[in-house]
Amino acid sequence: MDIFAVGLMAILGLLLTPIPWSFVVLLLGLTLVYLLLLDVIKVPIMSKIGIQGDRDKTL
Repeated sequence: MDIFAVGLMAILGLLLTPIPWSFVVLLLGLTLVYLLLLDVIKVPIMSKIGIQGDRDKTL
C-alpha cells in the first residue's frame, strides 16, 4: 500500500510541475518527423535486408 501511495504522489508531482511547452512541442515534432521518415524509408531498407514489411500482398 505504501508503494501505491508513493507512486500516486510521484504521478501527482509530475502532473503539477510547470511544463516547458517548447520542449513538448519540439519532442512531438521530432516524433512526427521520425514516424514520417520511418514510413518513407522502412520499405526500401527492409527489402534490402530481406525482411518482409507490412506492405506485402495483404489486401
